[in-house]
Amino acid sequence: MAAVGDGGDVEVTGRGVDFLLKERHEQVWALVDEYIRAAGDAKGEVVALVLTLAYATPGEGYAIHELSEAQKAALDVLFALGLVYRRNASSSRFYPTTLGVDVAFGARRSAGGARAGGDFRRPVDVIVQTNFQVLAYTDAGVNTSTLVLATLNLFAELTTRLPNLVVGTISRDAIKRCVDRGIRVPQIVKFLRAHAHPAMKASGVPQNVTDQMALWAGEGNRVAFTDGVLVALDSDALYDAALDAARDLDARVHWKSARKRCLFVDADAEPDLRRRLAAAAAPRKRKAPDN
Repeated sequence: MAAVGDGGDVEVTGRGVDFLLKERHEQVWALVDEYIRAAGDAKGEVVALVLTLAYATPGEGYAIHELSEAQKAALDVLFALGLVYRRNASSSRFYPTTLGVDVAFGARRSAGGARAGGDFRRPVDVIVQTNFQVLAYTDAGVNTSTLVLATLNLFAELTTRLPNLVVGTISRDAIKRCVDRGIRVPQIVKFLRAHAHPAMKASGVPQNVTDQMALWAGEGNRVAFTDGVLVALDSDALYDAALDAARDLDARVHWKSARKRCLFVDADAEPDLRRRLAAAAAPRKRKAPDN
């Protein structure tokens, strides 16, 4: 996240979008990894506790008194992340959650207990139409839909909110705001594909939409403004001498025209360039012949 203004508001950055595109167990593991890195000398014990969850049974109680002091302290963090459950702070047992086992395994399990690929059930299914309209079908019972919709609102103007449907439009202004925040068009397309409605999995995001978003994002790079000086020469010889002098001085020539005998160079190189040209144009004195 990045701070916005002086009011204490924050907004998601490009790195934040990359994080949101990860599967849920990858997101949680990233947070666990940050905690492990800060654990200092207790790092090994915390890792052992997390890996132990891979061999635990979700919902089954395990004794807390068998853990080391560092592992007991780590339970507070694992509880906050939803990897374990305990009734209260004085409970003598903790209970691994399904998410905790998923994080330790690196993949979720099917209902029968076997490991299975794929992501968790999506809280939002998105359809992107060729007219840039976005239809987001939501599950009112899933709280994480709020996070997905907040991300969608970064690049789409959400105009209508119904209990199970959100309607919006991908707009030029929203895409340009994303670019200013460091969010790239490939990230947006990846997000839309990750949350695509099952009926849209084959077609994905319409090509005209992805092309237009790329054009909007690149608008700021179409024209570049550079300070410099336009040098106009009186003869072809001086024009050639100016090009040679610019090359010797490592002066950047942004534009040149042999027909007009003009070149556009960096402002800081212009004084040295004119001195070289003055020296080249000055008449040379003939050496007197020896008698």
